[in-house]
Amino acid sequence: MRGNSVEIPPTASYGISPGASQWVIVTKDTDFSDRILVRMPPPWIVHLRFGNICRKEFHRFLASVWPQIESLLPAHKLVWVYTDRIEAFS
Repeated sequence: MRGNSVEIPPTASYGISPGASQWVIVTKDTDFSDRILVRMPPPWIVHLRFGNICRKEFHRFLASVWPQIESLLPAHKLVWVYTDRIEAFS
């Protein structure tokens, strides 16, 4: 039994805002990060670079950093999200 800990799905897609035509892939899979560095978007990639955390903590964390992530996406095709920092790559 893992308690409240849940595995975060390896890949999920989220629209940036309602009605937006651009898509963001949120993933823990390094293949997406590697591929986006040699290809032009769309989509943008948000690579979650931390281990499994409980669902409530994950949602709280993602909600707290999403505005910063969203502000980086127009100018950056890859965003790495750590628990202590966010890095963006063009």
